[in-house]
Amino acid sequence: MEAAVTAEPVSQVAELTPLRGDPSQFLERLEGFGKIEDPKVRKDIQKTGRDDYIWEAHMQNILNTHEDKTLPEDEKKSRLQEMVDTALILGMKEKKKINQALVSLANHYGLQILDEGGADLGRRKFLKRGGIVAASVIAAGFVGKTAFEAVLASAKSMSADTIKLKSADVYAGSRLPGGAKPEVITPKSTATPQPTPEVTPEPTPEATAEPTPEPDPEEVAKKEIGEQTLAEYFLGDLINIFKETRKAKFDSDPAYAERVAKEYLESDNMTVLVMGIDETRERPEKGVWNGNGWGRSDVFMLINFDPATFKTTVISFPRDLLVPELKDFEKELSDGMRINEITQTPFLKPGTDSFELARRVAESATRLPVDMCMEFNIDFTQGHSYTDSTSDGMFNNLFPDGLGINVPSKIVDNAYPVGYGTKVLTINQGRQKMDGRQLTEYARTRHSDSAFGREERQRQVLMAATKVLGPAILADVAKGDSDTFDNIISSLEEQADDHNLFYDVDIAAILGNIKDNIADLRSTPKGLAILALLASNSAPAMTSLKDGNGFTSFGPSRDNGVVSNVTSQDKYYKPGQSLLKVAGSQPGATPTRFGNHLSYWANFRKKVSDLL
Repeated sequence: MEAAVTAEPVSQVAELTPLRGDPSQFLERLEGFGKIEDPKVRKDIQKTGRDDYIWEAHMQNILNTHEDKTLPEDEKKSRLQEMVDTALILGMKEKKKINQALVSLANHYGLQILDEGGADLGRRKFLKRGGIVAASVIAAGFVGKTAFEAVLASAKSMSADTIKLKSADVYAGSRLPGGAKPEVITPKSTATPQPTPEVTPEPTPEATAEPTPEPDPEEVAKKEIGEQTLAEYFLGDLINIFKETRKAKFDSDPAYAERVAKEYLESDNMTVLVMGIDETRERPEKGVWNGNGWGRSDVFMLINFDPATFKTTVISFPRDLLVPELKDFEKELSDGMRINEITQTPFLKPGTDSFELARRVAESATRLPVDMCMEFNIDFTQGHSYTDSTSDGMFNNLFPDGLGINVPSKIVDNAYPVGYGTKVLTINQGRQKMDGRQLTEYARTRHSDSAFGREERQRQVLMAATKVLGPAILADVAKGDSDTFDNIISSLEEQADDHNLFYDVDIAAILGNIKDNIADLRSTPKGLAILALLASNSAPAMTSLKDGNGFTSFGPSRDNGVVSNVTSQDKYYKPGQSLLKVAGSQPGATPTRFGNHLSYWANFRKKVSDLL
């Protein structure tokens, strides 16, 4: 090899920078990326300016390194080899001019590169794993300044660091009903460790080290990942934050420690409480629409997710179930202390934290620590179109071609609510594609059978959506896209901004963190090996979920003996109110000294324990 760089390679490498515009313009567009509200415009910027800037900035970095006369030749070659590896990962070889420049650069320095005949295929053997073939390695999903800085610095080819999710990211961006501020629980402080005295090591004779062979990315990934699934890996930080929050509550709140089973504190399973309220802009003329998330929750559903197996357990609570935790609202609740009134309590008594009240009820009923509360209204699912606001709704955004639902029997509801009126709703038997409004109607109707039938349909819609979104995300990971994540994140942000969605954990921030980490992993051989192994590890669980075997659905009813009617012998009974209670319970039983109604929920707790 020549000791110095000749003029000829310089002219050839100059082809590496076929700039189509000023890079600063791309950067300016990228910095404004998060401020643009129109999701279509954001996606357009994401697919154009972002990728162009990555390519051009990286190629400029290669050129600068090539022309740096201060670098020793061996170090320059080593750096350029890493940069060429990264260029291949970014898909730059797909560009004809860039491909020619890379080959020219490799020939000059004696670098390894995939030529037109496919030589050195062993360098990318990590692209195949478990039947998932990375046919294209063009980078996608690079969002945020951190990802760009990583590319501009030409990250080490064996690096696979992830962007750590912090507690502030999870809780600070919450959207609570009525604009309430979240209570952040922090773990107890631990003693500050004393510094260890520094010891100056004795000098050792210098030895000529043997060159260390480059580790096999796939072997490195195996050691780090083991049997982890995609969910375990990307939700690991979030799960640890939830564990810390659980333990902090357990140590500081005796009532929480009493109602939550201690063995669940260290569980990797996550539990989310989902509530759907009956508010909609179809009723604005009488002032019912308030945009504060205050309404009756006809959906009160607990979802427990196991990231190792993807097993999802859904527990529905009957809307007419009496809850003694509402005894302080007995005078205000003329229709009874039903569980669906919990989300109405801030309207009845300003200052009430409806999420905390709902969490107490769900934890008392199941022994499970509720990690997150989420609430949505009717417009969230079916969409709306009014002069002041327009939305396609979450279902139409996620499933533009409709979601397949198998209707077991014909439904005829002669009094389906529309605004302050009703209509006759007919849904034929059989499998059919439903849009957002049809899905909402299917999940809301109850007059053709019962509220129990409605709860079963709600769980059916949730399972159908999960079976579509799960494989879509896995496919995105395999082929290098982020369309599904982009769509979910932008849709959630739109619905929250439109006051159709409330939550005490920032869902969009969590999903954005996962998306950024996937993008970072795609930028290195080791990262791609990790993604391929994670996808392979997740395939059996994903298949089980798609087939319906990983989904358990439970709805307490009179038929399964978990609930029964409130009778005149029970406290809180009032003539004309059709209320349910936990079977075998006494609604008026004295609570514990910490205020928990555990004796009332005893049979319910046992059923859930057996289920899990």
